[in-house]
Amino acid sequence: MAYYRPKTVMEALMILEREGDRLRPVAGCTDISVLKEEKKLDRHSFLDLSYIKELKFIEERDGYIYIGPLSTHGEIAGLDLINQKANVLASACASVGSPQVRNRGTIGGNICHASPSGDSIPALYTLNAEFRLESKGKSRFVKASDFFTGPGKTVRTDQELLTAIRFKPLENTYFSDFIKLGQRKALACAKVSMAFCANITGNKLEDVRISLGAVAPTVVRTPKTEEYLNGKEISDEVVKEACEIITTEVTPITDLRSTDKYRRQMAGVLLEKLINKGVKNAVVS
Repeated sequence: MAYYRPKTVMEALMILEREGDRLRPVAGCTDISVLKEEKKLDRHSFLDLSYIKELKFIEERDGYIYIGPLSTHGEIAGLDLINQKANVLASACASVGSPQVRNRGTIGGNICHASPSGDSIPALYTLNAEFRLESKGKSRFVKASDFFTGPGKTVRTDQELLTAIRFKPLENTYFSDFIKLGQRKALACAKVSMAFCANITGNKLEDVRISLGAVAPTVVRTPKTEEYLNGKEISDEVVKEACEIITTEVTPITDLRSTDKYRRQMAGVLLEKLINKGVKNAVVS
């Protein structure tokens, strides 16, 4: 067992170059005790990133909003910039765990833990977010939709570090929000979660983006439903058809939290709620 506490990104990358194949990068550590209890902790040597100030930032520049991976869920949920220009992410981060977890857990940890029920991940899908991965001497951006390969698995190599999340801010004609169903109202993993984003004028939808969590091995977008809704004037018939289409785009499992049938049905229920909320919001605005 080994423990490293670098103070700069470069120091962390040098350590990963030497020993990345046996280290687990950590920050808020809100998942570590759970993984240990469930005997799923694959590595017992740690690279503690929590002292790297370079990885803690939220800013808008060059046409993007950039978020450092050490930004906590509480910080993101409470920031006016995110609430105004990426409300779906603010809403998702506000739904994470308890106040204690939100104030300690980081968005980078939520991403790299790569759970299909991770709250921030569907929101990042709908924002078409990209993740910057750095290794010593190299840097690359990976689309959120290409980053996850299965439960707990990503394209990040052992020598790479997640150093930034970026996405384009939404214009004020866009409605975006996140909703999830759990065993209880708080402190629960999602049975089904949905992030929704669309440009709404009156009751017409454009640039529809829908992502679902906990219904497949990774978070998924729903291209058939999005294509059907794009350019549509919303009516009861349109919403009903969209809700039927979305149930065909998921591959949920039955587990301790829920059944596959329930998850399919709830995908349609959540979509109806978010469409109606979006249209109502547009009318009020």
